[in-house]
Amino acid sequence: MNPETFFDNFGLLADTPNGVQKLRVLILQLAFKGKLVNNRQKRNMADHGEDLLTGWQQRTIGDLSKVIMPGFACNKSFQMSDGHVHLRTHNIDTNGKLNFDLLVKIDHKKVDMKKAQIHKGDIIFNNTNSQELVGKTCIVDQNYFYGFSNHLTLIKVIDEVEPAYIVYYFNLLLHIGYFAELCNRWIGQAGINTKMLKSVLIPLPPLEEQKRIVAKADKLMALCDELEARQQKKQEARLHLNSASLDKLLTAHEPDEFAHHWQRICDNFDLLCGAPETVGELRKAILQLAVQGKLVPQDPNDEPAAALLEKIKAEKARLVKGGKIRKSKPLPPVKMDEILFEIPDSWKWIRLNQIGDWGAGATPNRKKSEYYGGSIRWLKSGELRDEYVSESDEKITESALKDCSLRVNKCGDVLIAMYGATIGKVAILEVEATTNQAVCACTCFAGFYNRYLFLLLRAYRQHFLNQGAGGAQPNISRIKIINTVAPLPPLTEQRRIVAKVDQLMALCDELETKLKQSQTDGANLMEAMVGELIGA
Repeated sequence: MNPETFFDNFGLLADTPNGVQKLRVLILQLAFKGKLVNNRQKRNMADHGEDLLTGWQQRTIGDLSKVIMPGFACNKSFQMSDGHVHLRTHNIDTNGKLNFDLLVKIDHKKVDMKKAQIHKGDIIFNNTNSQELVGKTCIVDQNYFYGFSNHLTLIKVIDEVEPAYIVYYFNLLLHIGYFAELCNRWIGQAGINTKMLKSVLIPLPPLEEQKRIVAKADKLMALCDELEARQQKKQEARLHLNSASLDKLLTAHEPDEFAHHWQRICDNFDLLCGAPETVGELRKAILQLAVQGKLVPQDPNDEPAAALLEKIKAEKARLVKGGKIRKSKPLPPVKMDEILFEIPDSWKWIRLNQIGDWGAGATPNRKKSEYYGGSIRWLKSGELRDEYVSESDEKITESALKDCSLRVNKCGDVLIAMYGATIGKVAILEVEATTNQAVCACTCFAGFYNRYLFLLLRAYRQHFLNQGAGGAQPNISRIKIINTVAPLPPLTEQRRIVAKVDQLMALCDELETKLKQSQTDGANLMEAMVGELIGA
């Protein structure tokens, strides 16, 4: 592929994953190989072995600069609303521009007057930052009476150099990781001192060619900005349309209304679910439809939930009488203001405490080595990932089980994480296991399908998160869980719902795989084109 073909397909390549950013880097790579503007000069080998065009030189930024000067530090205590602007690292973006977001102002008395202003054509280099951001560089577009931090370095180049050319080259070095490798590193930060900066080599063509390269790069970068804005607008519109369509589906009250909105989604499926991130919203909608009774048709021959609930109550009473479970405190009846949505007439609203025996775990004393390294599985909340679980990262001993009164959860029990990074995540046990105190487990009574509870808890995740918000760390307690009001379908319908959800989730997995593969193919195509262009 030649550069002309590349530019003809510019917009198409931008649609590949992270395509616009890759195009920005490719533009710069072409620029500094002399391929961005017409150049008929032959290449030669410089003294250091670099491939250079005839007429180009390899010079250090130290040779090309009149001034290379770091800014000055100023303590946070000297900041004031009507002070002198003091530019910081966040005022330099990663695409060569100075921005004025979150301007810091400091006491005028603390300003180093030698470093109190910047001028049009000056270059500002970010010398200290996190490792991947060291080397951000921008050009000053006009004169400003602004000072700059000691984490920034001011560069004034000689007359034979176009400042924007240097900025573009430094930003190429940033994006290919050159500065990240060059910098000194310490805990939490990295930096490039003035001596190191002065030694950076620049491939330098004659001034007029520098200007042509900058003009072409400016034009292409502006096109990248336009493409990026268009893509963002398109993605936002897609997500909004996806959300609105699913919301109409979820809030439909009549069968005909539901059928209408479902058909619209089917007719526009490629548009609504054309990116991997939209598949997640589709999964959530499937779970919501499932627990609202809209995913499978009701069968009048099913035993209604009211009769099923009486059987569940009888089963619970039998277990209490037999000493298998503890008698729980009676819960208040479901109130109208607790009902989240409409359900079919054959369903029943219940509290989760009515359908199973719930219990949390504990953490054996970490200081007692005799409690750990045994054969009893002990799960933590971070190990719950919305799937079946058959093994644990850690195991405890019989001694820990006895001394800490840990609950041994049965195969088939449903687990939910009550706090931590995986709050609201669930799992179904394929083996017996204990848990820590951040996990609540439920042994379902006969008449309540454990896999229906599994998908019900997933559908209720946001509800639980909302309940747990407000503290320093979001958490959902066992009491909140067992008091949660939830829909109870007939048992046979529970099984039909689970089967349908399994079927649809498998289709979602397939769709997501195809979309990701399409993105991967696009990325590979882009990489191949880049390799061909740069290597040519």
